[in-house]
Amino acid sequence: MIQGIFGVPNPNPRELAVDLAGPADALEVRIYTKALVLAMEFGTGPLGAGWNPVALPGSLGRLPNGLYYVQVTAGRGPTVSRAVFSRMMILR
Repeated sequence: MIQGIFGVPNPNPRELAVDLAGPADALEVRIYTKALVLAMEFGTGPLGAGWNPVALPGSLGRLPNGLYYVQVTAGRGPTVSRAVFSRMMILR
C-alpha cells in the first residue's frame, strides 16, 4: 500500500510526503534515532491514494540534531501494509 515516503524539506522536515497505492483509514508514523531508539510516534488518517502531506508534530523541534529513521505503516480496515522506512536529517 505504501510506495514511498520523504521528509519535506530534508533536512529539517515539517511534513512527510507519503505515496499510497490506495486509500488508507489510518497511518502510523514512528521516528527512531540512529541507534533505533523510538523518539516519537503519532497517527493520522484517513488518506487517499497518491501523494499525501502528513504534518510532523511541533515536538519534532525538541529532538537533537542528527539522523533519524522514519517508519510508516498504513491500514485499511483489517489490512495493514508492510512498514516502510526512510531517513531524515535534523540540522539547525
